[in-house]
Amino acid sequence: MRKIFIHLFFLTAAIFLWGCEYTAFEAEALPEVSEDVSFANDVEPIFTEAGCTDCHNGGQSPNLTTGNAYNSLTGNPEYIDLSSDNNIYTMAAPENSHFKNYSAEQAALVQAWLEQGAPNN
Repeated sequence: MRKIFIHLFFLTAAIFLWGCEYTAFEAEALPEVSEDVSFANDVEPIFTEAGCTDCHNGGQSPNLTTGNAYNSLTGNPEYIDLSSDNNIYTMAAPENSHFKNYSAEQAALVQAWLEQGAPNN
């Protein structure tokens, strides 16, 4: 009886595992941004639209609320360091596991703004 149970267990496990399919996660390709990106008009609104300001509203750093976001981000190399990967982009990138995520279009705007030198425009 014990051998039958062991065989049934392994048969059930094999059927279960055979039915599982693993697919590798592929990051979303970002659309091209060819124009100059404005922080005030293009980037700052993303923080509200993507839900970033639900937490980052002055109580949690960085403060991403309108009028405060630029100084909060550029005043700390932890968030924006143009010589390395920028956490403000990678923390909420479409493929990241941060609570809220940028859409591919929003991520492209943030990335383009950073590549343009992160101006306060």
